[in-house]
Amino acid sequence: MKTLKLAALFTVAVLMVGASADAKTLVLCYPGGTVKERDAKPATEQMLRVMEKMAGWPSGEFKAEFTSDMSKCDQLMASNPEFAIVSLGYMLNHEDSLMAVVQPKMAGKTTETFRVLVRKGAFASMDALKGRKLTGTPLAEPAFIEKIVFAGKYPLATFAVAPCKGALKSLRELSDGKVDAVVVTDQQWSSLKSSPMARDFDVVFTSNPQPIMPLVASRTGTTADERKTFTSTMQKFCSNREGKQFCELFGIDSFTKANDKDYNEARTLWK
Repeated sequence: MKTLKLAALFTVAVLMVGASADAKTLVLCYPGGTVKERDAKPATEQMLRVMEKMAGWPSGEFKAEFTSDMSKCDQLMASNPEFAIVSLGYMLNHEDSLMAVVQPKMAGKTTETFRVLVRKGAFASMDALKGRKLTGTPLAEPAFIEKIVFAGKYPLATFAVAPCKGALKSLRELSDGKVDAVVVTDQQWSSLKSSPMARDFDVVFTSNPQPIMPLVASRTGTTADERKTFTSTMQKFCSNREGKQFCELFGIDSFTKANDKDYNEARTLWK
């Protein structure tokens, strides 16, 4: 899935070998995900050479921390790391201390759409799902789903929210009738469309497009020059001969400078 690959890419990009005790930090929080730091390690050395060369950073300048546990994410972010990859919901909830600096473009878009799937013919609308079992990895952030994805129209309290241990497992449970509906990301939906399982499901809800999880910088822990250097490096990364190989591997078209106005719709819904 592209979102998982995005998180893995950033892990590779800044996990510096032999980082010093006072190294700058990039925290990666991927709620509901299964990306592990060790998954990115095989490509670490080559990626580091590319990043260091392009940004002019000394070896050991950065270290990385990764978690898919939101409670641990809060602990890691409490240390005010210089940069982080966080969900849109997390950024919106911490805009007093965080600012978006880089936005990835994947499959030609810098946005993603969420969908709610049901078994074919079982339910015709979200209202018909009230009281029914709803699951999916995005539900790791209930406030984000309620406020942004559902735009305040469908409180989660009206559903029987079931724990989710993975996107594929939740879809199998839907196919087997163990749950009634699954919330999926754009990347999960794209993967599902190539599977025979796709013909078993109907889409009963499609959200408005929202920005893909951004790379953010600490407002107080980074300087304007540091943010500028990091942003300009990432903008050129996929055009670099060596960097391009990794962008293609992880399904990323390019990285763009974050446009603050792109988050205004989400901000309005978040209030």
